[in-house]
This record gives sequence, structure tokens and C-alpha cells, in this order.
Amino acid sequence: MSSLENKKDRILFTSNGVLNYNRDASEFRIAAEDKLVNRAEKGNYISLHTKSCSMNGDGLINLHVNIPDVEFKPTGTVKYNAATGSTTLDISGGLDFYYDDKALEMNADKILETEELTGIDFNTITLEQAIKEDVDKETAEKIKSDYTLKGEVKKVPKEMQKPFYFTNVRFTWDDRNKSFLSKPITGIVNMGDKPIYKDFTVKMAIQYSVQDNKQKGRGDKLSYMIDLPSAKYYYYHFERIQKETKLQVFTNDKGLQEYMLGLKEDKKKQKKLSFDFSSKTIYLSQFRSLFGE
Repeated sequence: MSSLENKKDRILFTSNGVLNYNRDASEFRIAAEDKLVNRAEKGNYISLHTKSCSMNGDGLINLHVNIPDVEFKPTGTVKYNAATGSTTLDISGGLDFYYDDKALEMNADKILETEELTGIDFNTITLEQAIKEDVDKETAEKIKSDYTLKGEVKKVPKEMQKPFYFTNVRFTWDDRNKSFLSKPITGIVNMGDKPIYKDFTVKMAIQYSVQDNKQKGRGDKLSYMIDLPSAKYYYYHFERIQKETKLQVFTNDKGLQEYMLGLKEDKKKQKKLSFDFSSKTIYLSQFRSLFGE
């Protein structure tokens, strides 16, 4: 309930509604009345443990990534441990941006062709919570039952048809790099209208710009690496440069390389975002160094 220490801080999570105190849990809690009664309801919930000063929340999270024409506002949980000063997120949601449909399909097909990948687990991730925020309750329940009982989901609701819909993204704040860095195992629910529902090696980093970069006209970055057991990799690097976004795609998939190199320039740009295939390995090296590789 205190004021911001720095007015430039980005508010990632907030809640409003009713404030109450739970004596048994030694917690102040803020949420809508129905959310306080049933945590499975839609909306945001936040609690402050009075003895440890740690905080927990769940609901819609605004990562405040300032990259033009790129939107990533997932649903999940946020935890602040006052003893260690650490912040962790566990999130699910769609990353929305302009991209080529066939290039996306080629990447999706390579994932679906890989037999060694494991399926996601609805019981241990925030996916069900995210789906309920994106679609109606009936559709969300049908998706879960189709996947858990039948082993597949044949149709992706229009509201979820983003280029990448992630789940099991477990971020930890890295103060040294001013970044959220994910654990290696992340799930992809769908890519566009193609159901994926697989958990495998997908690392993600969100790097917030510092003053030196702002002066050079460079801003926030969002990057993720898809590593398949077949040794195929797909790396997507978004960066704000001046007032526009540059998406660079790196891959050792020869078919996708050739396709992207053959795309006409007017097909690789919309509004403030442009994308292209790149072979500048410095970006890959910088990404890997964030994870100590």
C-alpha cells in the first residue's frame, strides 16, 4: 500500500476491489468479492503476508514491454520473496505481432513432426486460468476436457490465435541484466490456428532498456529460442529501434531460410514492425550469455 519508490518503475501487476485481512493466514488480500471467495474466478488477486512482507498475486499481468506493434499481456502468478528480494512469474498467454503465415506454419510443422516432445500438464501450469480470461468459461472447460480426456484439441478459438501462445513460462527477475529470464522448459499451446500443446526447450528473455540504450535510440527487447531434439532451432529477436520494431529470425532450418529470403520486402512489414531472416550470430551469442551458456 506504499507509494512508488521510483516514478519510472513499471507496474507489472495490480488488483482492486475489496481489501480484507485473513487472521489465520496473516494476510491482507485485495480482489473482487467473488474472487476472494473462489480464487478460480476471473480477475486479479493480490496478498501481502504481514510477517514476511512477501507478496503473491494471480490474474492478468502487464509486462510493460515497450516494443511497438508487439503485445504480450499474459495471465499467471507473481511472487515476491521479501527475504531474498526475488520476483518470479509463472505465466501463460499469447504473443501477438505481424508475421508471415507460411513461415509460422513451417516452424509449427517441424515441432509437430518431432515425436520426442512431451505434452503439457493442465494441473501444474497457469494455462486453464489464461484460457478462462481469453474465452468464455464453457469453451475453456471444453478445451481442458478435450485435451485431458481425448489427448488432443482440434480447434484453436479465434481469441487465442496469436502467432505464439505460450504456457509454463517461469520467469525470474535478473537484476544484473534488468531482465526477466525463463526456465528452459516452456510450453507452446498453439501457433496461429495450429494446436501444439507441447512442453519442450523454449527459453525466453525480456530485457528492459536502460538510459544508455535510450540515448542511442534502442529500447526493450523480447527474445525466445526454440530448441528441438532434432537439433533444429528457431530464434526470434524483437527490439525497439527508435520508434519502430525490428524482428530478426534466426534458424538452421534450410527450408525456412530459403522461404524467408525469397519474401518480397512489402510482405515483411506492417505498420511499425518489420521482420527478416538474419545470420548475425552476435544476437544468438548475447542471448545465450544471459543464460550462462
